[in-house]
Amino acid sequence: MKILIIKPSSLGDVVHGLYVLKPLKDAFPQSEIHWLVDVAYKDLVSGNSLTDKTWIIDRSRWKNSKNILSDFWKLGRQLNAENFDAVIDLQGLFRSGILTYLTRAPLRIGFSDARELAPLFYNRKVKGGKNIHAVERYVRLINLIPKRGTIFGPVPQNNIIVQAGGCRRGPPNLRQQAYWPMPKLGVKADRTRTVTITEEKISILRSTSPRLRRTQDDRGNAQNNSDSKYYVVVAGGRWESKRWPAEYFSDVIKQIPMKCVLVGGKEDKEIGDEIFCRIDMASNRNDIGKTTLQELVSIIHDAQFILTNDSGPMHIAAALGTPVFALFGPTDPQGTGPYGKGHKVFQADLDCVPCLKKKCPLTGENYMKCMKKIHPETILMEIFKKFMINDKRNIDPSVAGAPRDDRREITRQF
Repeated sequence: MKILIIKPSSLGDVVHGLYVLKPLKDAFPQSEIHWLVDVAYKDLVSGNSLTDKTWIIDRSRWKNSKNILSDFWKLGRQLNAENFDAVIDLQGLFRSGILTYLTRAPLRIGFSDARELAPLFYNRKVKGGKNIHAVERYVRLINLIPKRGTIFGPVPQNNIIVQAGGCRRGPPNLRQQAYWPMPKLGVKADRTRTVTITEEKISILRSTSPRLRRTQDDRGNAQNNSDSKYYVVVAGGRWESKRWPAEYFSDVIKQIPMKCVLVGGKEDKEIGDEIFCRIDMASNRNDIGKTTLQELVSIIHDAQFILTNDSGPMHIAAALGTPVFALFGPTDPQGTGPYGKGHKVFQADLDCVPCLKKKCPLTGENYMKCMKKIHPETILMEIFKKFMINDKRNIDPSVAGAPRDDRREITRQF
């Protein structure tokens, strides 16, 4: 059986899609799985031991309408020639729906509540639903592959059936099963991850990446020197409304006696510089806009934990098993929070949360109040509780934020 998965973007969504591969391969061991992905995220999929071929597109070309028509015509013919038995559209948008239809696969699977008229192009549909995590919503689509009496063969029920109620932590067989083609620079004894790795990949990546050589040295020294351990901070976010104040991040970083590595895209450079100028530059590192996707994954993989806004790197950390401290405002962690066990989500208990707006509609003192009400002291207490139980330092009163009776933030254990 030949299956195509269509999930071009974005970073976090592609990470969520990776969870589909293991139960799909378990259900159909002899299947040939292809994945269509945007060039920006190809390193998440290419070389994965559970995929047989990666189809790479460049969505930036589609800003020109002439390129859309020519690219779709060419790509449609190529996909059609593959004679796929089933196509699973995880993207659920108009363009991905068209590509699904152009394959002429006998089984074209997608969500009945997908956007932009995409359901018109499917012949098997299921309602994704809202009160369920994205990972489990994606896996629901596998249930639409015929179970008996067809070329697809029987489906082991206990491998892919998703229980509707378990949104926060998911079925046991789905936890920590996003497989990665990235080289790892070390595995801590207290965490288990699965990473596809070859010695050739390690030597090539280390020799060409000063950042990973430095991270490797940090990790190696950490075995004998606890001061060399590091954690990761992601201060950026695609939506303005998702971003925790820069001064809050710097207040937290200054209080944690461990090296901090700032990561993010080039678009996050301004907020990164603002944070970095407030902290001890010699003791920390600013890698914002300087890493490849492979380097980013490897850095997150070996971190002690990650402090992050709702972002793509947050989902990478969750999939790798790196403990996540996530700051949520306008979005709903029930559907897009860090997937798996051992993570913490902080979100203000306000009537306007979640608003799902890219820019806060409020003004004056209420502007971005959902993020501002998550005080640095709250984050520090939780981090100290998990990683620094024996740390006897007092938290600097200057980061304590508003009086305790004015706080309404809530902490969610995932």
